[in-house]
Amino acid sequence: MKKRVIYMIWAAYFGAALGCQLAVSDNFPITFFAFPVNAALLLPGAVLLWMLHKKKPTSLLAGLLASPATTFLLLAVSIVTFVALEFIAWLRPDSWWFFFVFSALSAHLLFITFRGLKKRKKHRLRFLLNHAGLLLILVGGFAGSADTAQYRLRVFKEESTQQAFTPDGKSLRLPQAFRLERFDVTYYSNGMPKNYEAHLKVGTENVLLRVNHPYRLSWAENLYLIDYEHRPEGEEAGHCTVEIVRQPWKPVQWTGIWMLMAGSLLLFVQGLSASKKGAETT
Repeated sequence: MKKRVIYMIWAAYFGAALGCQLAVSDNFPITFFAFPVNAALLLPGAVLLWMLHKKKPTSLLAGLLASPATTFLLLAVSIVTFVALEFIAWLRPDSWWFFFVFSALSAHLLFITFRGLKKRKKHRLRFLLNHAGLLLILVGGFAGSADTAQYRLRVFKEESTQQAFTPDGKSLRLPQAFRLERFDVTYYSNGMPKNYEAHLKVGTENVLLRVNHPYRLSWAENLYLIDYEHRPEGEEAGHCTVEIVRQPWKPVQWTGIWMLMAGSLLLFVQGLSASKKGAETT
């Protein structure tokens, strides 16, 4: 397929993405695609791409998804998108534009991963690790964001609490009780808080919580220190505010990260070995 045709097709695709973003006032309804909807869409999509790879390898769509020109174009669009996040108000991770970029990049990565199964045995493993790893990072980050949940609760010294609230004000009861044991604050010379940390009792565990140092409650949940009761220097805070962030798809992302690291290491080792072999024969 000629590059001009490839660029024209992708220009039409991203033109439709931009038109959809500007025409629809609301952002992409990402919460609708929480589990099991996201899984029910991802699995058939993967099967369709596999069938395209096996049954129609010379079709227009297969040629488009497998083209190196598509790789460079989608990487360029992705980089520009992430850079523009700081400058364009409507460009957010839950925007329609992001959905179109994610869909195109994921379909391209999955299709060339299928194509990579035919590569020479020496380079097949590193190819699959790098591309499948990047795909898992994308899927875990975007498709898994619909299942991400945040809960905040105010933790007191006098009594334990299990009552938490979602960002939209809904109340829920947590399985473990939280109680503030002690709260320490250090100050600058001008009296401004320098650092603070909370000593909590979470269930039967003693937890030390600092700002920007989350505590892992489970494989999918992190606990963050958000705020505290501000009192004059020398008086200990009576309560603090903590936030629980639940990310069920985090293991998928970490699997992708480890695969990508392994693939990069294998690429370095095999490339270094090839260089040494070439040096020995000259």
